[in-house]
Amino acid sequence: MARTRKTAGRARASQRASSNGVTDAEMVAALKKRMLGHSELAKELDVPLSAIPSIRYCRALVAAGQYETVPATSAQAKKLYNNERNRWELIAARMGTTVAHVKQLYADGDGGTPRGPGRPPKEGSKTRGASGKRASVKSGSAKAGSGPRRARTRAERQAARGSNPS
Repeated sequence: MARTRKTAGRARASQRASSNGVTDAEMVAALKKRMLGHSELAKELDVPLSAIPSIRYCRALVAAGQYETVPATSAQAKKLYNNERNRWELIAARMGTTVAHVKQLYADGDGGTPRGPGRPPKEGSKTRGASGKRASVKSGSAKAGSGPRRARTRAERQAARGSNPS
């Protein structure tokens, strides 16, 4: 019978999983006791936060019953991202697939292109470029090319006062 070789990526991943000492079963057991955040779980298991990738944490949340599984459809991807404001990793864990596949489902479902990592912006929140100090300065009474104002000459000052006889 032929042996299958582990690829370099799978071998490194399994080494990392065994070297940090945290198993999925330990994470699920801790999450079943009580709801813990990502950093709280790392403290509870006495490992650094970097030892628990976000996707593993999300898969443990689903396995612990904190979130229910959903079918991997484009409508579900759009609903979970836009309405429930789930992160990509949590959506992937709930669907039992990868983040890349979830983003592809989202794009295929007329959701447009994914807006980037993490959580979608809240409704009514301001986006970059159209808010903040820079936008107010630009939209104010600033004139094109208004740099430092040059000093006015004596004739210009007199003309502004209206006391110029000419």
